[in-house]
Amino acid sequence: CTLDLHRIIEGENGGKYTDSNTVTCCASCHRKIHGGIIKIDRKYKSTVGEVLHYWDEKGIEHWD
Repeated sequence: CTLDLHRIIEGENGGKYTDSNTVTCCASCHRKIHGGIIKIDRKYKSTVGEVLHYWDEKGIEHWD
């Protein structure tokens, strides 16, 4: 399985390849992110470490 690295803040907007600005995902999900089907907000720091805030393709909000 090939995985992609998606920048949450895109490069054209100054986004860098850093741990806090990247998400590892499969190619299918990566296409969905760029197509606006999956929406990523950002990573938040929490007591359990970094948590990714996003909405999946059904519009369900996640804090993972």
